[in-house]
Amino acid sequence: PVNTVVPTNCVAAAKITSVTATSSFTTQPGTQFVQTLIVGGGGGGGGDQGAGGGGGGYVADPSTAVCGATAYPIVIGGGGAGGPFPGANLGTTGVDTTGFSLTAKGGGGGGSGNPCGVARDGGSGGGGRANRSPGASGSEIQTPQPGDSGTYGFGNPGGPNPGATGQATGRGSGGGGAGGVGAAATAPASPGGAGGVGKTSSLSGSCLAYAGGGGGSGPTPTTGGASPCGTGGASGGHPGGSAGAGTTNRGGGGGAGAASGA
Repeated sequence: PVNTVVPTNCVAAAKITSVTATSSFTTQPGTQFVQTLIVGGGGGGGGDQGAGGGGGGYVADPSTAVCGATAYPIVIGGGGAGGPFPGANLGTTGVDTTGFSLTAKGGGGGGSGNPCGVARDGGSGGGGRANRSPGASGSEIQTPQPGDSGTYGFGNPGGPNPGATGQATGRGSGGGGAGGVGAAATAPASPGGAGGVGKTSSLSGSCLAYAGGGGGSGPTPTTGGASPCGTGGASGGHPGGSAGAGTTNRGGGGGAGAASGA
């Protein structure tokens, strides 16, 4: 699964192009600026008793200086693999997407029930693991990026480890999304934490949501992030349900239960 760069040539007759595979983008003659949306690969969800993967970093630069009739390399980052099940394995962090001197960081992998399965940092952070205490959620590392990658970047941390405050074990937190923090499970009877919401953009020509966090594990499947349409994967429930991947080419985090980011 891959993600998206959407550059729009800012000339009299605007041209919208979506790039979903590593390649190059050639500006139209006379172009001086492009409006650009870049999304990193979503993080994979943690395995059994795991947490949702973080959404990929989201960078929306309204005016990037370019030269006309020039090819610019674009590297599209893929989604991170989910933690293999059976086994309480950590989700893998997504891959960065780069273009026009901008970098959208890959989303952090979701934590798992394994004592070493601490959530990973990313464009948005992975959710905190279930069934172990203490265990922090992953931090967002998009907004600290240098230059316009941070100025126009969005990301949020994953939800905190529910066990850290005496909440129910066996329930993972949601991964962070570009538009909001992942949620934590809050009570013994609760589902896992929902993924953080993504961000919406109409730059591609349609209103689409990007970079939502994946849902955390619980007794029943948990929704991924939505903003308003989901881009993060739903969890598979606990133990070992079949989790959902993030929406393809939208940078969503994978749901807990071994699902991949996208």
